Amino acid sequence: MKTFLFTFFAVAFSTAAAWAQPGPMHERLSPEQQAKLQQLRIAFFSEQLSLTTEEAQLFWPIVDAHQQAVQDHQATMRSLVERRPTTDREAEALIAELAEHRKAEVDLESALLRALLPVLGAERTVQFPRMEQEFRRSILEAARKRSGGRPGMPPTPRR
Repeated sequence: MKTFLFTFFAVAFSTAAAWAQPGPMHERLSPEQQAKLQQLRIAFFSEQLSLTTEEAQLFWPIVDAHQQAVQDHQATMRSLVERRPTTDREAEALIAELAEHRKAEVDLESALLRALLPVLGAERTVQFPRMEQEFRRSILEAARKRSGGRPGMPPTPRR
């Protein structure tokens, strides 16, 4: 009976811990938070790239389509990474499939830059990847400041 109870509680607690793990960022944000983040993103890129109205009308559909393609690609990658091969042959096939998806990820980024080139010109297109990193960094820093430490963590006590 003790073994049964111990096993039951061990399974219950490990299941609860696994269930509590957060999913991808876009799944953790409420629709209001996603809209606010999108507004901040639009303002950041419009300001940093000095987009005119005509450029913005061409720029955002390209970037939004790319963002959707990346999200779809990441979902596929997550499903591949979660697979557990049982034989060496399955593992080798999985590795080959993961390598192809990594190449596709690079192809997505290259296609974005090629699509943005006629809209932004060479100089601003080259700046785009760095600006994406700066935007992410600024969002993370703002989240850290609000929480007093790492995002999702309680504030650290001051000494």
